[in-house]
Amino acid sequence: FDLSMNYEFNGVNYFFNSSSSCIISNKTNDGYLLNVRLVNYRITEDGNYVDWGGKHIVTMNKYIELSNDFEIQYEQLINPIYEDVTHIGTEDVRIFNNKDVIRYLGTIYYNNNKNIGIVHGLYDIKNKNKLDGTQIIPLFNVNSECEKNWVYFNYKGELHIIYNWFPLKICKIHEDHHTLLELIEEKQMPNLFKYARGSTCGADYNNEIWFVIHVVSYEIPRHYYHIIVVFDKNMNILRH
Repeated sequence: FDLSMNYEFNGVNYFFNSSSSCIISNKTNDGYLLNVRLVNYRITEDGNYVDWGGKHIVTMNKYIELSNDFEIQYEQLINPIYEDVTHIGTEDVRIFNNKDVIRYLGTIYYNNNKNIGIVHGLYDIKNKNKLDGTQIIPLFNVNSECEKNWVYFNYKGELHIIYNWFPLKICKIHEDHHTLLELIEEKQMPNLFKYARGSTCGADYNNEIWFVIHVVSYEIPRHYYHIIVVFDKNMNILRH
């Protein structure tokens, strides 16, 4: 279904196009939770961003509850907080059920749009109706100007994050300082994963952990290729 819509944000009427989404099973396994990104631009065949008005690139998100038959049971728009910067809102939201607590990772622009970072927090939309996560800084890569594509997964009974795929960098949010990401373990991966980026959080299935990742072919426009990769419970790669 197409959720595109006209909507007034900060006194300006925009047309928002439905964009990337993330879907997981709900807590009772009788339906799904869906986060849909909505953006005030289009990308043309030659890769240009158009129709955004030249001042603000705005990302909104929509929280949706679905039945097992993918019928919408409830939906709620999540307004971003307005700031007078080029990129407004939390992009690439990935939701994840961690022991019946729904959490999210998202991409933000900060330092007046000069840097790209990751925020994390509770995905508690019905109570808060906002994405007010905390930015996380890697302890091992503090000078990076672009952090994105991180994904959640459960590992050895605890919440972890994959930071990179070549080598595979398994990380955790610091227990005492929730603004810091610490490296826990590294594993070697096939050369193909040198170009890999995270697309989905890890899904536990049949005593395995499944991810969908992507690689980018830099042409005009960009082309994205997706790979299913499967690990055992000790995060040893089994197949892709």
